[in-house]
Amino acid sequence: TDKVIPIMQGIKIDIDSISSNMGKLGSETKEFAEAIETLHNSISEVNTALQGLTITSDKLASFGKKKL
Repeated sequence: TDKVIPIMQGIKIDIDSISSNMGKLGSETKEFAEAIETLHNSISEVNTALQGLTITSDKLASFGKKKL
């Protein structure tokens, strides 16, 4: 038992460390997912703005052709 107890304590320390690291990984994964979603939303907003600019540009081009 003198040899088993230190081995078991070492295993417990390793398990606690793994558990802690898994918790950190979960938290960091959640933060990464939130950052990706924010980026996606920003890209969608830019895309919408570009579509609006395209429509406005087309209208201006059409208006210019009518005036000529």
